[in-house]
Amino acid sequence: MLAFNQKDYSTAIDYFSRALESPKRSSNKKVLTIAFNFRGKAFYELREYDKALVDFAKVKELNPKFAEVFNNCGRVYYDLHEHEKAIENYTEAIRLDRKYIDALYNRGLVFLAKSEYKNAVEDFNEVIRLKPEYTKAYSIRGLAYSRIGMNEKATEDFKKALDLNPKSWDTYFNRGIIYFDNGEYEKAIEDFNRTIELNPSYVEVWNNRGIAYLEKGEYKKAILDFNQALRLNPFFKEAYFNRGNCYQKNEESQKAIDDFSEALKLKPLDAESLYRRGISYSHIGSHEKAILDLKKAVDSGHNGARQFLKEYYDIEYKKVNWNI
Repeated sequence: MLAFNQKDYSTAIDYFSRALESPKRSSNKKVLTIAFNFRGKAFYELREYDKALVDFAKVKELNPKFAEVFNNCGRVYYDLHEHEKAIENYTEAIRLDRKYIDALYNRGLVFLAKSEYKNAVEDFNEVIRLKPEYTKAYSIRGLAYSRIGMNEKATEDFKKALDLNPKSWDTYFNRGIIYFDNGEYEKAIEDFNRTIELNPSYVEVWNNRGIAYLEKGEYKKAILDFNQALRLNPFFKEAYFNRGNCYQKNEESQKAIDDFSEALKLKPLDAESLYRRGISYSHIGSHEKAILDLKKAVDSGHNGARQFLKEYYDIEYKKVNWNI
């Protein structure tokens, strides 16, 4: 347990694995539940999602009324962008424990990701009802309000969050997102700067500030931010994609191709990455590769790729069963 609390997750996995192999402990249902649950959480922290889900499934078998394990599964599915499964697990956790603040908050995050903003607000309202001093709930509800055009309420929530905690980095981050969405890139960068001061290990803020610099045409600054995002998380598909965009706009086609290829390793057949890589291939004269990528992008539903094929290669192409 100490290793887990100290975030030494590999050591924690070894410890819990030994506990599970112990003849004395392996017959104790309570010990098994704790060991599988914590080992699953350690696997989750190491992004070994399949192993985490296997351990959580065993916990569900041992104790189907253990609300926490459903919340844990929801977190895995959220990270995997399997939103319906995440909601299903969070909802079960809430059914088992109506006052489960983490599950309510996390389900609200999924609704936010699915653009179901009213549902998100309802969950965050309940979190605030149960815990009125919960800074993060005001911050994220403010973001949800902004998405449905309730900007006055959003401003009130951000103010409340910062009154409760002036060092609430996620409030600065969420407010920065709104500034970005409104095209106020300088204000967005100011809030992202504040976020970085307070929480420099938060990978998303480096990516988002990089995008703001990208929109301003400050490609060198943007690339530095995407580099940092990838240092923090080498599996961050969006950072590869965004850095590829920078290189493409800066006419560094081979570097762009390399980054779009990395993005595609992490998310094969991603239509936008295929489209962008296809364009970069065309820029260096690799036309067969360009056409191949663009056709795959069309098959994945990208209309821009179809238009590029028509205008650049004079190819009329519609979605077909494309097997390569």
